[in-house]
Amino acid sequence: MSSTREFAPIDKLELATMEKEDVLISNQRVAQTFKMTVITGLCLLCALTLGGAISFGSIALPYLLDQDKPNGIVLDQTQGSWIAALNSSMQMVGNLLASWLMDRIGRKKTLVVGSILNIIASAFLSFSINFEMLLVGSIINGTSCGLLRPPLILLIIEISLIRLRGAMGSVELFVEFFGYLAGLMIGSLVNIHIMPWITVGPCVVFLLFSWYVIESPVWLVRRGCADEARKNISWLRGPDYQVEPEIKEIESLITSVMNNNNSVTFTDRKFMFPLILVSFIFSVHATRAKQKNTNSVLTIIKLP
Repeated sequence: MSSTREFAPIDKLELATMEKEDVLISNQRVAQTFKMTVITGLCLLCALTLGGAISFGSIALPYLLDQDKPNGIVLDQTQGSWIAALNSSMQMVGNLLASWLMDRIGRKKTLVVGSILNIIASAFLSFSINFEMLLVGSIINGTSCGLLRPPLILLIIEISLIRLRGAMGSVELFVEFFGYLAGLMIGSLVNIHIMPWITVGPCVVFLLFSWYVIESPVWLVRRGCADEARKNISWLRGPDYQVEPEIKEIESLITSVMNNNNSVTFTDRKFMFPLILVSFIFSVHATRAKQKNTNSVLTIIKLP
């Protein structure tokens, strides 16, 4: 007896979707990657500054709490705890502000705003002569860090080819942690008032070459600027690349997201369950006190 295997029939819509995805993927094989790589590198300069700016509290606290130094600002334990805590808390404010700004002015301009704020924060931290100036600098520094991270990751992912999106999205965290480590190492060698200008240096380079960075095609299509998105994609991918399949994919994605948003309410399980899950994850992350440990470890451990 011969056994026959039955296959479920493929729906026409599903078949059309598979064919569209095949065309999109095969089309991206002929795309150029040089300009995408350069733009990604420029954006990652902001990630370097982000990591270095976060490390400032860990570097500055041992110096600021030193009661025996001949001159400079001297903080007590309460004031030092404010400087250490403000960076993390203001990053949350910056993240919320970034989500609003990215939809209003775009990913690129939000990066520019965050970079300018980081330069202002560096000026306050470098020229501070009292606790109040340090406090203002820390507030602006934390806010700028929160402003930089979301548009940085989104812009890198949204200009990347499909096959490179995973790698491009994860490299931001690697560069950010490298900037943090570099900040700790450099901070042990230079004056604390010079350190903010060193960490903000990559952001200054980004601002100088930001004219080369394009706006996200996803944001442009969402704002009704599909023609500008086509020009950006064509310039980014090269002359042999077919722009329309990617534009269609972006439009389909945006339409799907908008339809889902219209059907979900605040009391819907689709909204409440992810909210509770993410809130729990962030609560567990906060209880680990990772940032607070890195800020206080240099004041607890006395190195020879």
